[in-house]
Amino acid sequence: MKKSQQSDVHKECEYADVGEISMAWKRCLCQENSSHDIEAYINQYENIETHFVDEIGIDLRNASSGEATSIAIRWLAEAMNSTFYEGGRLTTCFSLSTFFLSLYDPNEPWEDKDSWMTSEHECKWLGVDCNEKDEVISISLRKNFPDKIGQLTQLKVLRVSYQLVGSIPTHIGNCSELKKLELYNNAPSNALPTEIKKLEKLKILSLSWNEEGMGETIPSELGSCHSLEEMHLDNSKLIGTIPSEVGTLSNLEIFTAFSELTGSLPSTISRLSLLKILNIVNNRLSGDLLTTLNSTLLEHVLFSYNRISGSIQKLVSCQI
Repeated sequence: MKKSQQSDVHKECEYADVGEISMAWKRCLCQENSSHDIEAYINQYENIETHFVDEIGIDLRNASSGEATSIAIRWLAEAMNSTFYEGGRLTTCFSLSTFFLSLYDPNEPWEDKDSWMTSEHECKWLGVDCNEKDEVISISLRKNFPDKIGQLTQLKVLRVSYQLVGSIPTHIGNCSELKKLELYNNAPSNALPTEIKKLEKLKILSLSWNEEGMGETIPSELGSCHSLEEMHLDNSKLIGTIPSEVGTLSNLEIFTAFSELTGSLPSTISRLSLLKILNIVNNRLSGDLLTTLNSTLLEHVLFSYNRISGSIQKLVSCQI
């Protein structure tokens, strides 16, 4: 924001308040406080813009006033808090506030939003957990994905449930420390992006009870997530076959997928030597179950309502 554009700032007064969020920038600019306050606000705004360009290579100077990213910068500017520049807090607060603003719907406000976008430290915001370095490692909320989720590089747990109606961003591949990703009871507008293959530390993936939008095939890129121990794909409108790459998940212990899958069980499942639970009911899968199972650790195998063949007696002899 250039000082020469100061008069244009007043146009932003027409932008609706976002729920109960305190917008000091609006008090400063719309209620015509002293020119000193306006000057301080504009200077802080420009400092934040410069920070994102110089430090992390993100240019937000052309964002429109109504965009979540622009509102987030205005919130940071109005706070006039120098501690935002310590230890990467500015980027973290920007990512979290953009998250909040991207999801906020005045017609359906968050029931629980304790401390979000307030003077409280971001690690005290409801649903946000941090490590000893104040790096965000877990977000557990009932809404949508932040477009800038990839900037939270230390994130270890992400749970999003109920009313996810936007897309799953490709930036999620930048969350290299992510160990648990749970998306349930949502209606995403796209399938898992191929960038999921970058999550090499991911241990638990749950895509249960998602509706239209998730109706795509299981991405073969999941085969690169070699740390996966649990994969839950229940009632997520997934179609197509189980990719053979699933057989490369040598640490997989639980695989559940009652959806709309078709085709033959891939023979590569026989490589899953640590598999304990296999639940593939209510699909249209075919093949010989015995030739695809080779784990001596199996405890539960559920495969009803499919076209699978094989001897139940042999399964019993495997102590299932």
